[in-house]
Amino acid sequence: MSSATVSHRPAMWPWWISANAVGYALGVALWQSTYPALRPALGIPFGGFVLVAGFGATVGLCAGLAQAVILRRDVIQVGLWALTTLMACAIGFVVAAIVSAPLNDALEPRVGLPLTDAVLLLVFGALIGASIGGSRWLVLRARGVVASRWLLGSVVGLMIGYPLAIGVLELLPELDQPVVGLAFGLGAGASTGIRPVVCGFW
Repeated sequence: MSSATVSHRPAMWPWWISANAVGYALGVALWQSTYPALRPALGIPFGGFVLVAGFGATVGLCAGLAQAVILRRDVIQVGLWALTTLMACAIGFVVAAIVSAPLNDALEPRVGLPLTDAVLLLVFGALIGASIGGSRWLVLRARGVVASRWLLGSVVGLMIGYPLAIGVLELLPELDQPVVGLAFGLGAGASTGIRPVVCGFW
């Protein structure tokens, strides 16, 4: 399948955006609901990175399954797409967490806490997006799809969607953790889903 084939399917746009919003929302909410039970067992090993990877894997699995259902007829098998998204999300979250600590230490004394937090959110989202986009590029390229713009779309989508979702949560009243997860995932997923449509990636 070529990129031109995808571009002639405008009916996919609302389904793709909805799949991203629902997939990310369910993934984050699921993690938020199971995190308290898992934390005692997984919080200590490797400085908490197992928990970070678990968070990314949960979000990636739900988002990947939702996306694959929409793309299954044209692009890839549901299981393979979901598995690669799961792995990419887990890796992306761990890399972003590793980078965040030294970046925070380097920036905060120079630019202050508010600007440091803003930069960290942008970098965190971009790194996760790069990991997800890279995995999609590899998978789609193997299927003969011109997929280089998916990498850019994933980076920009999560670089915007991650801090946007955090900002929205700051405006909301205090909520139960699963509801917070739904709200965060909805914002991040919708932004990620919109980017390929706005940039003409279909």
